[in-house]
Amino acid sequence: MKTTLLSLFLFVLSITQVPAWEMELEEEGIKIYTQEIEGSSFKAFRGEVLVKTTLRNLVAHHTDIEQMKHWLQDCSESELIQKVSDRDFYIYQRTSAPWPVSDRDYVLHSKIDQDPETLSVTMKFEASTQFSKSDEDCVPVTKLTGFWRFTPKQNGMIYVEYETHADPSGDLPSWLANSFVVDQPLGSLTKLRKRVEENTYNLSKEMSFIKESH
Repeated sequence: MKTTLLSLFLFVLSITQVPAWEMELEEEGIKIYTQEIEGSSFKAFRGEVLVKTTLRNLVAHHTDIEQMKHWLQDCSESELIQKVSDRDFYIYQRTSAPWPVSDRDYVLHSKIDQDPETLSVTMKFEASTQFSKSDEDCVPVTKLTGFWRFTPKQNGMIYVEYETHADPSGDLPSWLANSFVVDQPLGSLTKLRKRVEENTYNLSKEMSFIKESH
């Protein structure tokens, strides 16, 4: 009986295990991973990098929505739709694609939380249908989830994590889908690191909701 129960437990465990992250590349301190997602033909991606900056500066760059198109890879438009609070907002973004593939666009609902113990800041985002805004030349994306996480480390370094999984809808060549899950996080983290290390926002009261480490 015990053997039967153990076998059943191991079987259930094997079919419910989440696929492991697979490293795709490591370049100039940036690590990129992908993961198979059950029920989806598109992989999730994860990027990691250490950045010399502050929590407030990172959050400031991520909440300056109109400027995100200058560092978020393949983002051609970025617009604030509604600001519920400093920690809760809706944004519209358009992702460019090479011809003849149509661009994608979406509205994201983003929320920011900070762990009071570790001071790690997490910005979760998810595609939203609460607002109807899409360019007629684009394919709207309604399935997209992910997060940015900033964790303070020693010597003024911040460990940045970036994860996303999306179903881009419509026809998408496999070569483009496979390259996107590597090129998008690599390009975004490369440009973000350069931007935040070279540019510091004039942080006034609007960033007071983020607690810095000492």
